Amino acid sequence: MWKKTGVIIWMGILAAFAGKEMVIHNKTANIVHAVSTVDSITFKHTEGPSGQLNLHRDALVDSVAHAKIDSITFQETDCSNIEDVTSKVYFTFVIHNEEDDANGVPGSIPTIPDYNGNKAVFDHFAGAMMDYAKMLQKYGATLSFQPDWTFIEGAMNFRPSFFPDLEALGNVEVIPHAHETIVPLDSIYKMEIEAGAHPRKQIGGMTVGKYMQSEDWFNKNPGWSHWTGPFQSPGHVGDASPPPFAFRIPLPADVSETIDLYKHVASSPVVVTGSIPSAVNSWSSAKPTGAYISSSYWFEATRFFMAESDDQSVPAQWRKVPGNVRMMTSAEKIAKIETALKDTYLPLQSEGKLEFMNPGEVVDMYKRYEHCLDLVDGQDLSGYAK
Repeated sequence: MWKKTGVIIWMGILAAFAGKEMVIHNKTANIVHAVSTVDSITFKHTEGPSGQLNLHRDALVDSVAHAKIDSITFQETDCSNIEDVTSKVYFTFVIHNEEDDANGVPGSIPTIPDYNGNKAVFDHFAGAMMDYAKMLQKYGATLSFQPDWTFIEGAMNFRPSFFPDLEALGNVEVIPHAHETIVPLDSIYKMEIEAGAHPRKQIGGMTVGKYMQSEDWFNKNPGWSHWTGPFQSPGHVGDASPPPFAFRIPLPADVSETIDLYKHVASSPVVVTGSIPSAVNSWSSAKPTGAYISSSYWFEATRFFMAESDDQSVPAQWRKVPGNVRMMTSAEKIAKIETALKDTYLPLQSEGKLEFMNPGEVVDMYKRYEHCLDLVDGQDLSGYAK
């Protein structure tokens, strides 16, 4: 047992105990994000009620803010079900909203909708995202919603209830996606909170070059993980393929080229989810044998959910052109994904080969079962580089 008397909520803590890890990140004197490889933390207050924190999700515990924590006990996760945990693929649907005001110049990226400057444009795409999330919810599927700053600003300007309404569906996890031409990643995270969301500290995409320059950022911003990992390139030209399972990547100071990312470093605080292709016919060859946690996703961008051709409230650029089979209205896009969900992914779920789970929860699961996995410190993963 590890004991600590006094107020410990005022600062971020990384405590190691018998090979297990507890991470508590402070925000306004409350526990806002507690993740652990253990099942739970049982806490006893010298003032106020006792209780238990579920460390597999974000935890916001206002009552703990000024309480004196008397003791914390640890319980190691049982590995007896590790074969069941690692035999399936953890799958989610992913949405990106890119910035249209690069470098703060309004409309500087005309191929991205004007989310923060045109109410009709925002209303259409926000409505499409709600319809999409509701369709997925109907089937128990999850959505990782990853907005850049202009979409968040549009929500604050035009529909303040957007993020609370989206999260209220119960199947949506919000994390920041940042091109960082003017607004940095941690600021986007704070904007999401200001807009009413409860985002995970997970990075929704990052280039290799940006990661190599981020040593100081990770030191100042502890507790962040990566969706897939920093394997992208500018404009997605020549992206590298991430390993097909979750692991801990080397810190930026130890990375001078892409291949350096392909190594498991047990002491690294940065967990990446990795990924296998969304095409299920490749899963048998892409998913490695052994005790590894593998995930996959279906990716879409908000701008692909077009308005109807006769919707005069939206600029013509964001309306479907009649006869253009490559364009899809929001209704058509959602119907197409629903068909794939019913025909392909739900049968795999029924067979026990797939479980719907958002990336932040995959990281939580990885940390919970890390001591049960076949990963070895220093393990060379370069065989997965493509």
